[in-house]
Amino acid sequence: MGYYRAFNRENLAGTVFPNAMVTRYAWLEHEKGVWHFLTDLFADPSESTRRWTNRQLALDELRNEGWTIVGSYPDNGSTPRPACGGSSGYGLMRAGH
Repeated sequence: MGYYRAFNRENLAGTVFPNAMVTRYAWLEHEKGVWHFLTDLFADPSESTRRWTNRQLALDELRNEGWTIVGSYPDNGSTPRPACGGSSGYGLMRAGH
């Protein structure tokens, strides 16, 4: 029988792991002509604290901060966008200490 240990995220708050890499995820979502930076997958874009009207400016700024694009939705534009516009955006990842 295998042995495993489950960690409660609340109990790990403030715990320091020397030399541990921390990976963070975020999303850049386009809605109603504005690009929203979200750090929670289920966040409401209207509550984002960072917004841009220009996609390239948003991507350049986030890349300069160390964010990497790990995916896009709809998948690289290969899927036709819904007539109502639908949402589109990028999945982002940032690794650091």
